[in-house]
Parts: sequence; C-alpha cells; structure tokens
Amino acid sequence: MILKEELVVSATQGYKIIGGDIVKLSELYSKEIINVDTGENLGIFGDCDLVIEEKTGEIISFISGNSSHFGFFKEPKRKEILWKNIKKIGSDMIIIENE
Repeated sequence: MILKEELVVSATQGYKIIGGDIVKLSELYSKEIINVDTGENLGIFGDCDLVIEEKTGEIISFISGNSSHFGFFKEPKRKEILWKNIKKIGSDMIIIENE
C-alpha cells in the first residue's frame, strides 16, 4: 500500500508509482499516450506540459501536445489528463483511462 505522502514525495522527485513500481519521468519522454477508452493517440509524453501543485510538488495532471506536422496554421489539439488516470506504463506507451 502506498501512502498519499509517499506519492507526493515521489512525484516531486520525478517518479510515478504504478502498482508498486517506480518509474522516472525521464523514462516516460519517448512513450506514446493512448486513451484506452477511445483508442486515441494523444501524442508523445515528452511534448506534454506538467501541471504541478506548487505547495506540495505533486503532479496534478499533464497537458498533451498532440499536433500535426502538416497543420502549420491549425491550433494543436491539447487535452488535460489527470495524473491519476494513468493506468499502465508499458515499454513504449502510457495507457490512460477517462473518468
């Protein structure tokens, strides 16, 4: 069992705890983000912006930076995803689930 305090400290230090495993944020940068409910590819984690609680250092969410290379004049699709919605981190992708 992971206490909330442990999760906050771990997120501050650049780690995500999933089912007892610890993953460094730097290991996530090249992974694709996939929504398991819709099958939508939300982009690469390294293109995302993190939303961090200033007082605690806890990662609240991240904003996907999915944009097309051919859409020079289009606004990129950006979607905020809650950090708690990460369900699985695989070798090449991050699976998220909508609530």
